[in-house]
Amino acid sequence: MAQFSRVTRSYQITIPKEIREKAGIKQGMLISFELREDGILMKPMKLVPASQEWFWTEEWQKGEREADEDIREGRISEPMSLDEMREYFEKDQMDEKL
Repeated sequence: MAQFSRVTRSYQITIPKEIREKAGIKQGMLISFELREDGILMKPMKLVPASQEWFWTEEWQKGEREADEDIREGRISEPMSLDEMREYFEKDQMDEKL
């Protein structure tokens, strides 16, 4: 069911409580606005520190989705002990020398 809010003199609106709660909108959050043919799309946004921007690139997220799928499908191996890891890398280095 549609809900309504009045635009104030300073062009502010109040997001109805039910919509705020369902969308997880909290005070101080950023909201993006996108003008579309059929209206305005509002989306809650979160700021990401510049040092973590790389994680949210499409390329990195694609890798994350692939890793998630590998885990779901059981395409993973058990963790190695430190000794097993040393042995693995020493063998790898020996193979490179051959």
